[in-house]
Amino acid sequence: MWQINAIESGTYIVYILLINFIHFWLTMSGTQMFLVIGAIFLFALLVLNVNRTILQSEGQQRSAEYIVMATSSAQNLMNEISTKAFDEGTISLPVYSADILTLEELLGPEAGEVYGNCGEDDDDGEDDDDGEDDDDGEDDDDGEDDDDDGEDDNNCFDDIDDYNLFTRSDPNVRGGTFNLKVWVNYVNDNNFDVVMSTKTRTKRIKIAVENPFMADTLYLYNYKSY
Repeated sequence: MWQINAIESGTYIVYILLINFIHFWLTMSGTQMFLVIGAIFLFALLVLNVNRTILQSEGQQRSAEYIVMATSSAQNLMNEISTKAFDEGTISLPVYSADILTLEELLGPEAGEVYGNCGEDDDDGEDDDDGEDDDDGEDDDDGEDDDDDGEDDNNCFDDIDDYNLFTRSDPNVRGGTFNLKVWVNYVNDNNFDVVMSTKTRTKRIKIAVENPFMADTLYLYNYKSY
C-alpha cells in the first residue's frame, strides 16, 4: 500500500511540475523565451564539444599506437641492414681508398643478389646428421647440395647498399599493413645532412613507413661509416 502511494505521489509531483512549466512557458515574455532558447543552444554546444573532445582523445591514442608499431617495424629492418657490410668492396678486403667503393648510381643489389636470410640453409642439418647417408655412396651428391647452399648464401644481400630502393610490407593484426621503403646514399663525411653524388666513407640509411591509418609518413635514419 505504501509503494502504491509513493508511486502515485511521485506521479503527482511530475504532473504538477509539468503543469507549472507549461504555464511558465505560456506566460513568458519574449525576453524570457529568448533566454531559454539561448540556454538550450549553449547546452547543445557544450554536449557537442564534449563528444568532440572524447573522439579526438581516442583518435590521438590510436595514432600514437600506430606510430609505435610503425617505429618498431622500421627499427627491426634498420637493425637487419646495420649488420651488413659497409660496401661490397669491404666484405673480404680492407679498403684504404673510397675509389674502390660502389658508384653512387650503382647502389643496390649486385647482379643475382636477392633479399633473404643468409645462412638459414646451413642451419638445416638434417642431411648431415643422418648417418645412413654417410654409409651410402651418395655423400658426393650431398656435398653438391652443400655447395648449392653456399651459392644461395652468396646471392643474399650482404652489404647495406643492397637495400637501396628495397620495399617490404609488414602486416599487423591491430594496425593493418605497414609499407616500408629504404634509400641508401652517400653523405658528406663532415655533414650527414648533405647527400653526395660521389663516393664517401659514410652512407645514410633512410627508411620510410606508411600506413593507411597514419596521417603522415614516418622516417627513420641511420648512418654508417667505414
